[in-house]
Amino acid sequence: MSFQSLKLLAGVSIICLQTIPAFALNDESWVSRTGADGGTCIVTQPCATLSYAIDQTKAGGQVNIMDSLQLDGSLTLRKSISIVNNGAGTATILVAAGIVMLLGDNDIVTFRGLILDGSKNASIGLAFDGGAKSILNVQNCVIRNFKGQLDGQNGYGITFRPHGPLTKLNVTGSTFTENGTSPTGAAIQIYPISAGSAQITIDRVIATNNVFGIAADGGVANGSMNITISNSVISGSVIDGIVATSNAAATAIAMMVKNTQTVNNGYGIRSIGARSVVRVSDSTITGNTVGVETSSGGTMLTFGNNELEANGTNGTFSGTIARK
Repeated sequence: MSFQSLKLLAGVSIICLQTIPAFALNDESWVSRTGADGGTCIVTQPCATLSYAIDQTKAGGQVNIMDSLQLDGSLTLRKSISIVNNGAGTATILVAAGIVMLLGDNDIVTFRGLILDGSKNASIGLAFDGGAKSILNVQNCVIRNFKGQLDGQNGYGITFRPHGPLTKLNVTGSTFTENGTSPTGAAIQIYPISAGSAQITIDRVIATNNVFGIAADGGVANGSMNITISNSVISGSVIDGIVATSNAAATAIAMMVKNTQTVNNGYGIRSIGARSVVRVSDSTITGNTVGVETSSGGTMLTFGNNELEANGTNGTFSGTIARK
């Protein structure tokens, strides 16, 4: 069939489709394990699967999870949307193959009040690949048990891999446990895949018993990352509690660790590579095999108000910043 014939058929199809009535997409949709797909996903008639609910919801809308669900395969998000617990009870999503975000410029995705559980088989909880000014918000969630293998990597609660500039990751009030299978995997991995800039805010987070707690890697890009970790507890990591790695050809990392406890990890905090600068203030670093360490030209600065004590080896900061 010729290209002109295909265009003609496409035109006829569009004309026909325009005569078929369709449901308007919702500002809000509801999903429950006792619901049924095929309807409008309103609160009195919830749908049964998250993927169907997302399809019935406008870009920028909200999907309310009413109870526990199971994702049998991967789920891909390609638009702005919020997926939240509506507050009626515990909302657990059993994730078999990960929730993947392939977002365009300016898209915003929010997860709030959910438990994401990989059942120790799934490899990734949330995987973000976003364009310029795209944002991922994770609020008051529990992300746990992502230990499966994918492409040689073993388990990430969140992997944040933006491909555009001015992207943002905001994680607040959330808990990460049992993510990764040594020697890879982390509660939160930050790894840009193209040049640009990213802003990462991690506040009031508990990360316990992961292979890595928070791991920022300059990757293959040549841009900049500003990362703030505050009011958090990072404990029991097999390798690093907090680590920033960036060589001369990678994205520059400027990390601030404030009012945070890194305890009982392999390394408390590490800065690796010439484009990695970590600043630490009002934080407790104790019970680790190594407290703080820099290598390969990495920098770690203290404001002189940290507790670095009772580690196997305490280590030393690169220098001191005068408080202003």
